[in-house]
Amino acid sequence: MRERNNLQVLHRLASHAETSRARKLATANTAVRTEEQRLAQIADYLSDYSLLTIPGGQSLSPAELLNRRRFVSRLGDALASQQSQLQRTREAAAREQQRWTAARSQVRALDQLEERRKETLERRAARREQKKLDDAGRHRGR
Repeated sequence: MRERNNLQVLHRLASHAETSRARKLATANTAVRTEEQRLAQIADYLSDYSLLTIPGGQSLSPAELLNRRRFVSRLGDALASQQSQLQRTREAAAREQQRWTAARSQVRALDQLEERRKETLERRAARREQKKLDDAGRHRGR
């Protein structure tokens, strides 16, 4: 009986850990999607500003042209920075995936252990019952 209680406690703890890891994985996956959206937005801005033309054939002053180039350069820097951030976020999500997988494996292993334990107890009970029937049959035969 104590063995069963210990197994139940272990299973409850492992299930709690798995649930916690699943929540952390969901949060990490949400972070990846958020960073992907930011990257797409910066890439769109960069594309828009790089292709922006001056309406009506107007020309830009040297200062305006320099400002525009600086702004496009900063957008390029922001794009590179966001790509790095996205990579770090994806790596963190992959680590959370591994942790959740390990926690899930632990729960499954405990499930299998409980099932084998249950089968063993059922076999023992069946053998005891058969022994009782055999003993009863022998006593009648005397």
